[in-house]
Amino acid sequence: MAYVAATEELETKFDSHRAAGLELIAERRDTFVRLLQTRQAIEHLVRQQTLKSLQQLESQMLADSMAAELNGMIAAKQQASTHVLDVRYDPTSTFGHFFQQSQERLRAQDIRTLGNHAAQLQVNMDAVAHDMKTFDEAGRISVERYMSQVRDLERIVQELVAWDENSRKLFHQYWQLADVAGVKSEFECRMALRELEKAAEQNAGALFARAVTLIRLERGDEALPMLDRLLNVPAVHWLALAARGEILMRSGQERAATVELRKTLPVGQHDPRVRMQRAMALAAGGQLALAETEWEAVLKLGGHEVAARRGLALINSSQPTRSGKQLSRALEQAELASQLAPDEWSCQLALALALEASGESDKAFAAAEKAAKLAVGENQSYCEEIVQQIKKGAVPVWEF
Repeated sequence: MAYVAATEELETKFDSHRAAGLELIAERRDTFVRLLQTRQAIEHLVRQQTLKSLQQLESQMLADSMAAELNGMIAAKQQASTHVLDVRYDPTSTFGHFFQQSQERLRAQDIRTLGNHAAQLQVNMDAVAHDMKTFDEAGRISVERYMSQVRDLERIVQELVAWDENSRKLFHQYWQLADVAGVKSEFECRMALRELEKAAEQNAGALFARAVTLIRLERGDEALPMLDRLLNVPAVHWLALAARGEILMRSGQERAATVELRKTLPVGQHDPRVRMQRAMALAAGGQLALAETEWEAVLKLGGHEVAARRGLALINSSQPTRSGKQLSRALEQAELASQLAPDEWSCQLALALALEASGESDKAFAAAEKAAKLAVGENQSYCEEIVQQIKKGAVPVWEF
């Protein structure tokens, strides 16, 4: 029931997490669209503002030209009028007076015409100046909007990074539920598989836990396609490779398994979960010395002390030829594991095996009986078998 509750809680977390991720992705897409639209608006404003600037420059040049023309016209009219009046006509005569008035009226008319053109030009220039001010304001608003959208995008990216980190945490919670160390009973594995099959197909953590559970149920051929899917998920790629390595080891494909495990080295050396997977794969292939190195690395990296100490105890007590140093190390690690997890059957059995290997049969018998009481299903039968072997004086060995 505890496993059922745990998987239901994790599935609820996953649904909420996935919904949040989809919302962030949609928001990011919308922000990109708005950002592109704002950028296009700014580019349009820049083009329009450049055009208006050119129009204003053209108008100013036209105004200057008209002013020069007006000034030249006035000077020419004055010179011509003075010359005519002085040379051809007597200004005191009636005709001469009339001619002078006519010349002044023509000059005034020309000036009025140019003045009207100038007035209209000024209106146009004022309109252009107004448009430019409007474009300047629109440009300022567009740039502010653009920068605000850029800040929104930065926030969304930060939230997506946090979301990705939460994805890893959720995956690791599923990983902790998986029987990586291979100590759960068949009954527990079947119950776990039933619950994990209810999980969403996109749930990488549940998919990995299902694959590991199938491996423990000796159904590695069914687990391989699941692990293949996880190879495309960067965050869990290395764990999937290591789990594939274990399947290949258990099926006798040692060379292929070694290739898979070698691929996990770049990042695996810093991840205790990958090292645990590697340890299980190597132990399954009988490479106990290499498996011991992996468990020691797990112990140094931290976070999985019980599993690491139990693994070291089982390896050192299961070597074909055991030195005094190995027996001492097996007993030390088994005692520490059983102290850290006194109600864990596998830790008590590891202690029993270490004690028996060290020649302390009575203590080994008691520890094995305690393990049998804590275990369930076939694990209980396995512990009871160890009890009988110790009772008969045989040397039991852990089955990796």
